[in-house]
Amino acid sequence: MLLADAGAEVIKIERPGGDEAAEKFNAHGLPVAPVYTAEDVFTDPHIEARGLLMPIDDPEVGTCRFARPAPMLEENAELPRNPAPALGQHTLEILEGLLDYSSSEVDALRDQGIVETGE
Repeated sequence: MLLADAGAEVIKIERPGGDEAAEKFNAHGLPVAPVYTAEDVFTDPHIEARGLLMPIDDPEVGTCRFARPAPMLEENAELPRNPAPALGQHTLEILEGLLDYSSSEVDALRDQGIVETGE
């Protein structure tokens, strides 16, 4: 069955995508929204106002903004804002503290290029 046969209205859009398309579809009861590029996400005032961008301070590169994971629910616990650990930052803690490697064993692994210890 053709849409015209069902009495459906044809929606003409001059250029696909963007606000024009979303507004026309929404006006006909179709819930749509534009698909954003990464640049769109970080420049949209609504996303900024909703707190969907999280600043994270990194000691090497400074403050960077990241998009929160979806969905953002009212009861969400606060998300961690720690930067990613540096290469080797937790190696000694894990090898010596959790796995009972001796200092000389860790030194040997580091000297062979097997692990980084951040030193």
